[in-house]
Amino acid sequence: MKTFLVDADGMDGLADRSTMGVLFVTRREIERGNIADCLDRLHNLTDGKFAKRSGFMALAVDGYDADPRDLSQIPEVIGFFGQIFEQWNFWFHYMIPVVESGFPAIIRMQFEIARAKHPELGDLDVLDGVMNDGWRSMNLLHRSLGIGLEENKRISKGVIDLLPKIFSVA
Repeated sequence: MKTFLVDADGMDGLADRSTMGVLFVTRREIERGNIADCLDRLHNLTDGKFAKRSGFMALAVDGYDADPRDLSQIPEVIGFFGQIFEQWNFWFHYMIPVVESGFPAIIRMQFEIARAKHPELGDLDVLDGVMNDGWRSMNLLHRSLGIGLEENKRISKGVIDLLPKIFSVA
């Protein structure tokens, strides 16, 4: 398998040659609060040749390997991704639904952000809100791209199957 590092401008050129994508975010981007480049890469997914491709993306956050905390416990990481989540929330469609993909970290970060915004809610209500936001965003994307019910069910099953593992690995 060949690995290509590209920015948002180079992604479409790889659409026919790649089977997996990695959203690579650096500590430097996070510490600077530079969400623009990351958003460019994500918007290129929904606006480019990758738009209909589902379950092919993983998340890699560089620079926190020595930190024993989960990404969802690091304030600057949550702050960075919180800004991303406000503008792009199509993770259910694009992420590979396995623990190793980083998808659980995305859900845990969304959970921590929602719990901080709504301290009056119990954990199950917070999780319900996070998951409903994810389904709503995915369904909106699917309607706009003409993705049918069977594909929606297949993707949803992957997300549902991952749920029991999301908080057991934190």
